[in-house]
Amino acid sequence: MGLVHFIHGDFVVNVTIDEDFLGLLEIPFTIYGDGFGNPVHEVSGSADVPTYEFNIYRSDGGQDNGFVYLTTVMGFSYVDLELMNGQEYCYYVTQIVDGKAESQESNIMCATPNLPPAIEVDPLSFYEVMNPEMLVTRPMTIKNTTGGPLDLAFDIIVGSEPPKDNGGHTKTFPKATAQDASISADHYNFVPTDAYMECPEGGLFGLLPDMGTGAATSDAAPAPSGYTCYQYIDAPGIFETVGFWGINLVYSGGWLGCDNEDPMPFAIGFYEDNAGEPGTLLYTENVLLTRFDTEELLFGAYPLYYWETTLTSSVMMTNGWVSIQGLPSTPDDCWFLWKGATAGTGEAYLQWDGSELGVGAYPLAICLGGSEIPPPEGFVYTTPETGIVPPGETFDVDVTFNSSGLGAGYYADELYIYSNDLNNPLVVVPVAIEIFQPSVSVEPGLHSNGAR
Repeated sequence: MGLVHFIHGDFVVNVTIDEDFLGLLEIPFTIYGDGFGNPVHEVSGSADVPTYEFNIYRSDGGQDNGFVYLTTVMGFSYVDLELMNGQEYCYYVTQIVDGKAESQESNIMCATPNLPPAIEVDPLSFYEVMNPEMLVTRPMTIKNTTGGPLDLAFDIIVGSEPPKDNGGHTKTFPKATAQDASISADHYNFVPTDAYMECPEGGLFGLLPDMGTGAATSDAAPAPSGYTCYQYIDAPGIFETVGFWGINLVYSGGWLGCDNEDPMPFAIGFYEDNAGEPGTLLYTENVLLTRFDTEELLFGAYPLYYWETTLTSSVMMTNGWVSIQGLPSTPDDCWFLWKGATAGTGEAYLQWDGSELGVGAYPLAICLGGSEIPPPEGFVYTTPETGIVPPGETFDVDVTFNSSGLGAGYYADELYIYSNDLNNPLVVVPVAIEIFQPSVSVEPGLHSNGAR
């Protein structure tokens, strides 16, 4: 009820009334004493506090359909929640007087709740084939098919379309061990298996070995030394691991077995593509690697080995070349012959012999692991970024694709369209571009035909 106190003959009563209290509020009170130690005396009485009550009447479907009592409220506002969109509702109110009698009816007010907005988007996906340094704008139309205003907001979410098997996570190559790498003459009699004959799971690029080809790529003495082979890589990625196949031989008027150099030193290089040839050096690293025995024999006589390494630093490349060269070592200085892959599965390798560049007839077997290059911010954007679509109307959005600064490859995002459509508050529109760079094919005969 509040606080009752006595001050110089005035009684003050503070009263709090619940919002749902109906009718006339009668407050009886009795006060004892005067608060100053005077003799006790008693004062009794009551106070009437008026409250405001209203009856609400509603007609469904217009004021000519008849009104029915809806509810009684205390105060001057009411929210009606039991409505259907698109139907007209009419209301009037009466005030309750003296706790029971009703006043005359108020004026009548009618309104029709809007149907919720409904979004339609056209098109529902974008795919653009582009050249480098291009700007392409495509229209997207958004329609509001019902009676309420449609509020829009756009957001660009980095995606991966189509999804990769590795889910965008780096798959580390297994480490070579001395036990894995140990070999003996008895191993040559084993039945061939597919051990170490496939790229590790989750790799970004792979060319698998066949059993009839190989190319010398070594800086070992005696002459001829200084050979380096290059393999074209047509997959973008942030490369962290390298695996490759080959055999160890020496050349003295012909190829002879050389099977004692383990571990073996290599130089691995990554290069930009320059009109079909290795261009600017992006990264190089010298590594000392222990081999894996595949239990396969190349040319029916020489054991085929697999080497792999995790680079000290990752290399981002959209397309380009990888070189692998065997390096000199003592006391066993074997040549490295990089194992070939099946012709037609990749670009033919190039071989530098110390004086000129030759073209092979097949690609070289290699595996590259790492992670995908994330799409750069800003390769797709919308204008405007927000909007309102009136009922029954359309709203045009420009979707712009920008390939500036991007290399050849496939890039994907998702365009998120948020709205106040209760049944479809989020529409996801896949957007992608594929960039092709002009390339120059090199055929045998344009360079030296002396590739080994």
